[in-house]
Amino acid sequence: ADVCPHCGYQGGDTELLHHLRPGSKLNGRYLVGRSLGQGGFGITYIGRDLLLDTRVAIKEYYPSGIASRNVAFSPEITISDQRQVDSIEEGKQKFLSEARALAQFADDPGVVTVRDFFEANNTAYIVMEFLEGRTLKEVVAQSGPIPADTMLALLEPVLRAMEAMHQAGVIHRDISPDNLMELKDG
Repeated sequence: ADVCPHCGYQGGDTELLHHLRPGSKLNGRYLVGRSLGQGGFGITYIGRDLLLDTRVAIKEYYPSGIASRNVAFSPEITISDQRQVDSIEEGKQKFLSEARALAQFADDPGVVTVRDFFEANNTAYIVMEFLEGRTLKEVVAQSGPIPADTMLALLEPVLRAMEAMHQAGVIHRDISPDNLMELKDG
């Protein structure tokens, strides 16, 4: 019944069977907390870097509908359709390439900082700084539509970061209100 002071997980919370269990350890260094969300190609968890004693976000490559896992038996993912194995491997390598590309932008305030990436459990992980704030989707849900001039001001750092990424040959393929954040400092 205790609530984890680091991730907010409350013992006894129902977790999905394909999500890593809170308290799992990755790469001998990262403690997995509760799940923050899931998209078509990944699950994001809050975590703790045990070496640096800091909160992190951990993104796991998990292509929905193709990969499966039952953590009651194993943290490793399995591929339900063996004809998809090459495609999954290619997707995993693109996921890791994305981590390498994002790591180039560690000094850009408009891009989340990649701290580590690795393969484990038949999949791949990206460890990033944990950002405190609200997604654009949450802002709109809580406050209603955002006036155009305010929205343009909010998007200015995003557009600058995207321009820098494009100049470096990186194309972000998942810009959405779920992936844009307003941090606590504004």
